Amino acid sequence: MSRRSSVGPGLFRLEGHFERAETVILLRRNENGALLTGRRYHWINEFPFNR
Repeated sequence: MSRRSSVGPGLFRLEGHFERAETVILLRRNENGALLTGRRYHWINEFPFNR
C-alpha cells in the first residue's frame, strides 16, 4: 500500500514499498523553472519520437 500527502507549501511526501523495503520520498518544488529548457537545452533524437 502506498500513501501520498502534502507536507507543506511546495513539499510532497510519498510512502510505500519498493523491492520489499519501506521507502519514503520527499519532493520539493523547484521555483526556478525547468533547468533544461531554461538553459536553451534541446534533446535531439536519432529517430522521431512520435512514429
